[in-house]
Amino acid sequence: PGYYDAGATFPIKFRRPSLPYHLRKVIVDRFTGLLFSDRKHPIIRVEGDPVSEDYIRTLAEVARLWPAMIMARTYGGAMGTTVVGFQFVDGRPVVEVHDPRWCIPVFEDRHALKLASLEKKYMYPVDEQDPETGAWVQRPYWYRRIIDRERDILFAPCPVTDDEPEWRIEREVEHGLGMCPVVWAQNMPVQDDIDGDPDCLGIDDLCEQMDALLSQANIGIIASCD
Repeated sequence: PGYYDAGATFPIKFRRPSLPYHLRKVIVDRFTGLLFSDRKHPIIRVEGDPVSEDYIRTLAEVARLWPAMIMARTYGGAMGTTVVGFQFVDGRPVVEVHDPRWCIPVFEDRHALKLASLEKKYMYPVDEQDPETGAWVQRPYWYRRIIDRERDILFAPCPVTDDEPEWRIEREVEHGLGMCPVVWAQNMPVQDDIDGDPDCLGIDDLCEQMDALLSQANIGIIASCD
């Protein structure tokens, strides 16, 4: 009573682990902590120029560089690629970290991974009230943004349909830097590919077996205690 007999029709490998160890996250977070935690992050020095050193350190502090690098390193360690940009918002410097899953790069120098432009595009849910029934429903919308050598363009959200949306510019800023202010970097370099290798490459089967063993041991012990 109180238990479901899965039998031979539902093997353990198809069951969701009840006690996952999250080994991949543990490894990625540990590497990130060794590089960019509060006491471990790099120290900026300009030999023989204390004024420039103080300026750059202050810029990094105001732009919250080190917290941003924690997120960037985590993305890179988990997925193999990290994408970091820089902008000014109302005169304040901001370091911006982009999720590489939603980024489409166009390279000026493919070998050096130097960007000519970056398109960021993904779907996200929006809660809307149905005008006929009054019920709240969730509808997907497009987010789209393009950053290139001269401009940063944010498009107005568009509902997801089978057809290509009619994109309308919501905000356009001409930064005039003459370069794309975004850096595309591989976590562990892979030749002839735009993405690098993640920290946990090759241990997927090991993680699944570990989660399965821990979960079954936990289930068995709790069942015996009951």
